[in-house]
Amino acid sequence: MGMAHTFGYATAGKVFDLPYVFRLKTLADVTDDVARLAAAQFGFAKSTSRWRDIIEDDDIQIVNITAPNALHKEMALAALAAGKHVYCEKPLAPLVPDALEMANAAEPANLITQVGFNYLCNPMIQFARDMIMAGELGEIRG
Repeated sequence: MGMAHTFGYATAGKVFDLPYVFRLKTLADVTDDVARLAAAQFGFAKSTSRWRDIIEDDDIQIVNITAPNALHKEMALAALAAGKHVYCEKPLAPLVPDALEMANAAEPANLITQVGFNYLCNPMIQFARDMIMAGELGEIRG
């Protein structure tokens, strides 16, 4: 997921007329070596094995969480507490109470947050729905 998100940030300004420029500042991964290789491959300025380095960096405004699901809550809550906008890959959290806690923390923070349900607005979803509703695919059974 992180690779796909990196390409999105890297090309967003080429596709959309944005009032800002994304800079790929710091990539965190499981070890320093893995992080360093990925940062070099994808064009990040820095790398770290400590995701908290990203939270503690005042120059970073947006945190993109593509870590394993069980880590989403801790990372997102820390980022929000630090005043950072958060994009969190799905699922938001493995447990509903954790997801609710994250949502409740995001609302009063007055920051932009998003969960990665990218395909909800993709035209192919509407096209597939139309085909199903028209019976073009036969009987759909669960």
